[in-house]
Amino acid sequence: KGWTLGLALLSLLLWGLGIPTVGLLLLIRNRDKLQNQDTKLKYGFLYHGYHQSQYYWETVIIYRKVILAAIAVFSSQWDPQIQLMVGCGFLLACLLLHNESSPFQDKKLNQMEMLGIFIPGASLYLGLFYNSVSLPMTYRMTLFSLALILNFIFLTIWVTKSGHGLVKMIQALSIRRRKPGKIEAFPGILPPLTKIPIRPRPDKGKTGSIKSKLALDDSQDKLLQARP
Repeated sequence: KGWTLGLALLSLLLWGLGIPTVGLLLLIRNRDKLQNQDTKLKYGFLYHGYHQSQYYWETVIIYRKVILAAIAVFSSQWDPQIQLMVGCGFLLACLLLHNESSPFQDKKLNQMEMLGIFIPGASLYLGLFYNSVSLPMTYRMTLFSLALILNFIFLTIWVTKSGHGLVKMIQALSIRRRKPGKIEAFPGILPPLTKIPIRPRPDKGKTGSIKSKLALDDSQDKLLQARP
């Protein structure tokens, strides 16, 4: 168990904390140039959608997930009740921090993130009673069913919101249905795309009439030049 624990700890430090920390350092280094187009093209996926003062919040979310996973893994030897209480306390602190900060520019995204923190916390809280041996099995199964229903509701809301966002993105990328001009497919990240108006192709009948008219003009010029 010693080498597996060391390998898990090394992976956690390198991948779970190392890569987000590098991204955070890059953002801090370029914090005065976050609105420049070059910076948006390189690092825009890390801070797009957040308030300018909370450009680092994506790293906070990653740290939250890593710490929650570490609690689940490295506290496996603890009593399950203690594990659940530690997880509930940590998620409660994250919920209060997110409510105080509201880092997203879009109010709906803040609400979804709040819901995404609340549902796991509520599930862990219900798990405290589910693991209680003193409760009858009927009550325990009721609490378990309630936790499943809460997670199912959140999954349904998430899929619905994600579907609407995907539809809007496809509509934004649809060039055929828009008038000539500039299109911002990904506002704030990529530069606007410029539509080049396509000239309509002339009909075959019109093309033939134009060619015959040009040939007639050439023949008339030759006749005029042949006259003495």
